[in-house]
Amino acid sequence: MSEKCRILLFSTRRRGALGFTNEVMKELLDTCHVETLLGMDENDLTIGHPAPFHPVKLSGFREYLWQFLYFYKLFPFLEKFDPEYLTAPHLFKGINSRMRRTITALRQTHLLRFVAYVSRAILILTNPYRSLVPKYDLVIAYGGIKDPWFDDITRWAHSHKISVLCVPTNWDNLPGKPFVERPDYVGVWGAQSVYFARLCHGFLLKNIFQLGVNRFENHYAAAKTPKDQWRKKLGLPEKGKMLLFAGAGETFNETPLLKILDEALDNAHFGPDVYSVYKTHPVTRIKGLEHVDETLEFKKIIRWPEINESGADNSALLAACDAVITPYSTMMLEGAYFGTPSLTIYYNDPKFPGHDWYVYARNSSHIPMFVAPWAVKCNSPKTFLVGLENLMTKIGDQNIQESARRDYDHCVYRDSFSYGLRLLTSVENIMGKRLFWGEKPAHVVVDPKEDGESLQNISQNQKPMKSPLELGVPSHSMQVNSEL
Repeated sequence: MSEKCRILLFSTRRRGALGFTNEVMKELLDTCHVETLLGMDENDLTIGHPAPFHPVKLSGFREYLWQFLYFYKLFPFLEKFDPEYLTAPHLFKGINSRMRRTITALRQTHLLRFVAYVSRAILILTNPYRSLVPKYDLVIAYGGIKDPWFDDITRWAHSHKISVLCVPTNWDNLPGKPFVERPDYVGVWGAQSVYFARLCHGFLLKNIFQLGVNRFENHYAAAKTPKDQWRKKLGLPEKGKMLLFAGAGETFNETPLLKILDEALDNAHFGPDVYSVYKTHPVTRIKGLEHVDETLEFKKIIRWPEINESGADNSALLAACDAVITPYSTMMLEGAYFGTPSLTIYYNDPKFPGHDWYVYARNSSHIPMFVAPWAVKCNSPKTFLVGLENLMTKIGDQNIQESARRDYDHCVYRDSFSYGLRLLTSVENIMGKRLFWGEKPAHVVVDPKEDGESLQNISQNQKPMKSPLELGVPSHSMQVNSEL
């Protein structure tokens, strides 16, 4: 019997490993020897075997070198794909004022390239993973593309001729950021991200795998439970309509909008028995963002901490609610799977001059929302109430539900197979040896020059994935939403 394939499963942060569960990763864990490693956090993952290595703290010296290298890559990337971002106030987000001035001066004097090359040489020599034993056949790295920990583990892997499969954890990573250290393969969310990987980063089609999203796997199970049962389990009103206000992951003042919403609900502006749940973004407290007045008391809005949180994750909330209100959180895409319409908010607030929401909203990943009838746009606090009225008319509309699910399926790949099997057959394709016997998913992007019959993980008898409500999937209507 041949030795198991040895995999290093890497994530920079604990929160980036939300989908690292024994259930979701089952096929990979059953077939391969998997060791896990977290870049900056203590490794408390409960799957696989912990790699014998400690968390890495990014020191000031190496952080500055990485910033020189990252911005050397970023400027030409933005010039080509998103020139408006070059003038955005959040271009240098997270960079101190001295480094901003230094990077700008180096760019203007054409010295940034030289400094970046020297920085990379030093980063290679001081790589904190250089003592990690190279006993793996493949590194699967989850995280953001703008990620010094990912760059270090990729440099280490390539120095030992180990291939790297990068799996971006966020929706907007590929169209908005360059790779500092280029992986060998990329596992993307779905068809939309295939375009970004190919057009923005030049990956060969055969090196792109449509994996779906591991942390969304719970959605597919949650959709099988009726809405009223979820509401009962969460302690929410079982009758009436429920709006989910999902907070932003960036600086945004949500207090005025919550006041407008609460007053409208209290006055039965949208009819009787209409409620709302307010859930802050999980990174709000981590980043120290100020989104809402914590002393604010609501009459009809239910704060997330007040809910019975037994088994209550995003899947449960989305399954229990009828519509999503959000400042361009990924929750609007997640809600689309449930056929849920969204009110997408984007406008600049003088209180937070360091972030341009108009530039952020135009990220290429958001394009489906700009042409979708299920996504109502709100680009001013003055149109928020009108937007809510429009949103209410879309609840329960079957055409809206179908449109939302079509856009979800364009952005997030799913089929009748599990995420773990898609990941395993991607590994099989990369390693060039058979790891699994049986019917396999058709998630590999076949290059026209390749012989499709030679790719072992292409199934000729692919089983279609049924919608949770058994809806059909007609062709997408490119109707531009110009309601607001």
